[in-house]
Amino acid sequence: MSKNSKWKRKLRHMLFTLVMWTWCLPQTLIGLGVLAAYSDDPRRNFHGAQLCVHSGKFGGLSMGKFIFASRRYRSAQMHRICLHEYGHCIQSLILGPLYLPVVAIPSALWCNLPACKSYRAKNNVDYYSFYTEKWADRLAYICITKKSQKAQHR
Repeated sequence: MSKNSKWKRKLRHMLFTLVMWTWCLPQTLIGLGVLAAYSDDPRRNFHGAQLCVHSGKFGGLSMGKFIFASRRYRSAQMHRICLHEYGHCIQSLILGPLYLPVVAIPSALWCNLPACKSYRAKNNVDYYSFYTEKWADRLAYICITKKSQKAQHR
């Protein structure tokens, strides 16, 4: 890896962090609070975001710079959840303070409301078909999967 590409990666990481702690401050602070609740759980970098593999009962969550994924997921499923939650990080970058009302709250309701769960079960509706989830998957594909495919062809 050249010095130039290392420098570019560091600059991208610094910009990502700066934007997350300014433009995305409300959700990043919430994420920091959730991270404090799981302070003993392992964490690592995931494309600039902080991934916490948590011991809680929920599956996945993304708040600002922080991604949370349950340790109960197997390897392939864990990777898919992390990609999806990273898509929510990108939504946060795009929407800034509007992320909470436009994505986080509707997504939480779609996931947790008994009426929504019942609707999905009765009508055989995929969880990821909801606009917040479909958009997160698409962004993750564009930002990570496509980028890594391009890098392999160089």
